Amino acid sequence: MQINTTASIRGSRKMGWILIIVAIALSYFAFTCWQGTQAFIAKAIETRGVVVDLQTDREGVAFPVFQFTTQVGHTITIVSNTGTKPPSYHRGESVSILYLAEHPKDATINSFFSLYLFELILSIFAVVFGLFGAGLLHLHSRRNQKAKDNLDNTAQNQPPLVD
Repeated sequence: MQINTTASIRGSRKMGWILIIVAIALSYFAFTCWQGTQAFIAKAIETRGVVVDLQTDREGVAFPVFQFTTQVGHTITIVSNTGTKPPSYHRGESVSILYLAEHPKDATINSFFSLYLFELILSIFAVVFGLFGAGLLHLHSRRNQKAKDNLDNTAQNQPPLVD
C-alpha cells in the first residue's frame, strides 16, 4: 500500500490555511463583541442589587436571579445568563449591576465572567485554531523541504549522462 504524500502535504497546507482563516474570523468576532461590551459599560448605569434566588439547571449549574431598582424607581428582577457550578453567588448577596436606562431588563452583574465570558471563549478557540493551523503550515513546510532535499540528493547521486 502506497500513501500519496504529495496529496497529504497539500491537504495539510490547505487545512492549515483554513484553520488560520477561522482563527482570524473568531478573533475579529471576539474583538467586535468586546467593543460592544465596552460600549455597553461606557453607557451603563451602575447600581447595587441583591441575589434573590438561584435557578439551577439539570446539570446543576446555578444562575443567579438578581433584583435591583432603577434610577426612576422601578424594581427589576432578572435571571443572569451566566451560571456556574458550584454557585458563585448566594441568596442575599449584594452585587454590582450594570444596566442601560432605556433597557433595564438587559442588565447584567458587573463581573468579568458576566461581561466577557463569550469573548473569552471565542478568543480561546481562536488561539487553538491558530496554533493548529500554524502547526500544520509548519509541518507542510518541513515536509516540503525534506522532499526537496531528497530530490537534490537523488539528483547528485545520479551518474552523468553520456551522449
